[in-house]
Amino acid sequence: MTARSPSASAATVTVVLAESDGSTATISSVSEDFEPGERGLMIGRRFVPWHRVERFWWDLAPKAATAEDRAGPRVRLVIEDGTAAGEVVTVPTELFEVGAGAVTVVQQTPIEDDPRMVNVRRLGIPWHRLREYERIAAGPEDLRIPER
Repeated sequence: MTARSPSASAATVTVVLAESDGSTATISSVSEDFEPGERGLMIGRRFVPWHRVERFWWDLAPKAATAEDRAGPRVRLVIEDGTAAGEVVTVPTELFEVGAGAVTVVQQTPIEDDPRMVNVRRLGIPWHRLREYERIAAGPEDLRIPER
């Protein structure tokens, strides 16, 4: 028998739910038991309608990143967080996806100890939590030749 590394599908999905008393609850599930649908999320045998979902995410393996990965057109999202300004998230256009019940983005955050590497998180935001999104064309800063 050969040893196998854990598959990407074995990731843990974290879901933040709104409770009826105004508080939130956080639940985790293996990705095999998680399925977003048109009307909500299936988490194992449990169905949660979209109006209760605040956000969901799963962390992926860190990866190498270059300045070219961060250049180009972007999408700016404003997520409802209870403040006047909202939570602003900006990602490259190719890391933004529209679904029936939610939008998903892939966030890449530089690792402090090694800025050439990024932590990767796939974040889902239900439509009712999204105030707006805006597509931003590549600017002059994206046309610079990166320093080597």
